[in-house]
Amino acid sequence: MSPGVAPRAPAIRTAMTMPSQTTGAAAAVLATILILAGAEPRAQNLVRDIGPPAGSGHGSNPADFVQVGNLVFFVATNGYGTELWRSDGSAAGTWLVADLAPGDASSSPRDLCALGNLLFFTADVDGLGREPWRSDGTAAGTYCLGDLQPGSNTSNPRSPRVFGGNLFFAANGAGVGSELWISDLSSGGTRVFADLVAG
Repeated sequence: MSPGVAPRAPAIRTAMTMPSQTTGAAAAVLATILILAGAEPRAQNLVRDIGPPAGSGHGSNPADFVQVGNLVFFVATNGYGTELWRSDGSAAGTWLVADLAPGDASSSPRDLCALGNLLFFTADVDGLGREPWRSDGTAAGTYCLGDLQPGSNTSNPRSPRVFGGNLFFAANGAGVGSELWISDLSSGGTRVFADLVAG
């Protein structure tokens, strides 16, 4: 190195160097993660300041990003509690999908998984417990796929996987115990796939 020449800073991975299959919406949200994580990408792009709970001293902690078509679904926390959000990569197109646990309570969505243009996830809602849900990114298109354990008991749906145009998951159904379930994410399209151990 020539005297007086400052060393070059190491390259920082940004949305511009992400895999080619990453769409604009996903790249924008992922770039935001880098910023919140303390990275210093060359082109910073905060999609939207979702805002933390008042007085918490923390960020909204967005996590569990899943791309569905031209949207990115994720879980974030603010005055609505921990709920499901969506983004198309713009501020105007980033919003709370549905406040499933009203007020500052949290439905704590998890197990997010894409099937076609729909999102599968689980949520813990008062009166239902943790059950399987689906969303198309609108409040009207977000609903419970079934109260597999009636009442406030939870079926604890988990480990979703897509195969053959359907979504499979494990859940504790009433009268069947912990078994394999199948869903096409339509209303009435969720059922036990096989009761491998009867009863």
